[in-house]
Amino acid sequence: ITKLFYAWNLLNYDKFYLNTFFLAIGCVISDILISGLAGYVLSRLKPKGHKAILGMVFCLMILPATGTTVPLYITFKNAGMLNTYWPMWLMAGANMFNIILFKTNFDGVSSSLIEAAKIDGASDMTIFFRIMVPLSIPVIMTVALFTFNGQFGNFFWPNLVITDPELYTLGVQVYKIQSVVSANLT
Repeated sequence: ITKLFYAWNLLNYDKFYLNTFFLAIGCVISDILISGLAGYVLSRLKPKGHKAILGMVFCLMILPATGTTVPLYITFKNAGMLNTYWPMWLMAGANMFNIILFKTNFDGVSSSLIEAAKIDGASDMTIFFRIMVPLSIPVIMTVALFTFNGQFGNFFWPNLVITDPELYTLGVQVYKIQSVVSANLT
């Protein structure tokens, strides 16, 4: 067991666990905020063309992730977001399934609660944070668990956009070590 501790300290795994945890928590926050607000807008505010937007959300759900890899990478490169966690955080917030999940949940909230809050002078953001969010704790927890679990094991995008070893996540670091060890064995 001492060799395990020696390897852990030598390879500095605590830093990579913290990086992975930081990335996953950022993705959870981004997903809950962006998907939650998008679901609220589509459910309650219903802007002009909301049916077309909802149809586009459903169409984007069937788009394969591999088809968007190159355009997203070029966009993040042009925006100067490479070597940061921002690409993963933004992509987590653009989860179409979670937008639909939040919208469906918000559709089930009684309109009388919203009307009462508006009569009391509450803004749309106040209604969202003070009424909708507390009533949506089960959905928020579900989204948080799925997002955290998915992002903690995410390898592809962190490996693609992060080149600074100080920012590597656990999966990327294990892959890099495996590459070096296998290269030294041949």
